[in-house]
Amino acid sequence: MMTEPNRRHPEAITVETALRHLGTRNHGLPESLIKYAIDRPLSGTGQSLAPLTLPTSALADWTSEQRASALWQVIQEGVADPDVGPTQQSRRRRALHAALRLTDVDIKEKWGASLTDRFRQLRVLREVFGEPTRTSPRSAPGSMSISIIMASRPARRCTAINYRSVA
Repeated sequence: MMTEPNRRHPEAITVETALRHLGTRNHGLPESLIKYAIDRPLSGTGQSLAPLTLPTSALADWTSEQRASALWQVIQEGVADPDVGPTQQSRRRRALHAALRLTDVDIKEKWGASLTDRFRQLRVLREVFGEPTRTSPRSAPGSMSISIIMASRPARRCTAINYRSVA
């Protein structure tokens, strides 16, 4: 039986779960959260993001800020990858932009704090999402973004980094 990832069972936390955690935070920007997790690996955030941050320990001569920046760059490159969506107007790409608070040229104001707030902001993109009636994380684009974070190119790239660092 699969256990729910938590502090008592850190081995159950996967890269996908860590990316989901990163995308659903209401406070802090992702790169800052990654740095915090690197600096404080035993904290709740550190344990939640461990599958992403632990491989960066192989970069022993790098500061935690440099390691966080490098990891954040890998995640951003994954979101930009053509496998995520064929164009910049891709629903998947836009949902990931909102979840991870990435710059989106069509969203003029700063991203909202909660995932629901950020998805609500996507409603202005009628050519992408049509006329959404709900904006909760369980609705489109919300449910799409959560599932994309779980199986996205960023997750595969970070998993590849994990395997390379162990080998």
